Amino acid sequence: ALREIKAYLANTYDLSDTLIISNADGGAGYAKKDFDEIVGYCRQHEHFLDVFHLNKKIKDRLGFMPAMQSKLISAVEFKYDRHLTDVILDTIESNLVDELNTPENHENLRRLRSYLHRRWVDIKPFKMRHLSVIKAIGCCESNHRKYTYRVKGQGKYWSEDGAEGI
Repeated sequence: ALREIKAYLANTYDLSDTLIISNADGGAGYAKKDFDEIVGYCRQHEHFLDVFHLNKKIKDRLGFMPAMQSKLISAVEFKYDRHLTDVILDTIESNLVDELNTPENHENLRRLRSYLHRRWVDIKPFKMRHLSVIKAIGCCESNHRKYTYRVKGQGKYWSEDGAEGI
């Protein structure tokens, strides 16, 4: 499928003057480099780490300290402030005392810090990127079920023109 979509894009579209916007959860096969490979040559490619998965990761990793989850989400997602993010992570680490001082909590915090640092560029909010577009449409996430029904052979199909439109 990957080979087919790359060939389709290369043979159907001239993306040399196109801004490509991608969004994913950052899992295996869904990083910016993977999308770079799919789209090939384009004017600009902006990749976003999906906010739902970002917040879920923060909540999962900080399950031991729920009071700090919203502070970290605000620093990362809304303020996009790396220094404030590091201060909050350091504060959480300094509070790993008594019953919170477990190897599991230290490991969760270490992994969260690493996750945020590796993906920092992809976390940058749309409005802070100064892109030449006013608004991006989120057609994939909001229509995911429709896509899966059609491609998994559940009695619904697109015409070639309909698929081209998508």
